[in-house]
Amino acid sequence: MELLNIKTEYLKKLRDNGYIGYSRHGDKYWYTQEDVDRFLRRFHYRDFAPSNKLPEL
Repeated sequence: MELLNIKTEYLKKLRDNGYIGYSRHGDKYWYTQEDVDRFLRRFHYRDFAPSNKLPEL
């Protein structure tokens, strides 16, 4: 959450809607660096580049 500068609720929405990968062990969710990197590659874009923005949830 700190790396992406997002709150718990938004991370849950990303996870629940399949935008970011995760592993679950009991009641804890784990995000690998690969999960985060894949998310960033998919939704990060430079200014004035074609939009591939994350949709409103």
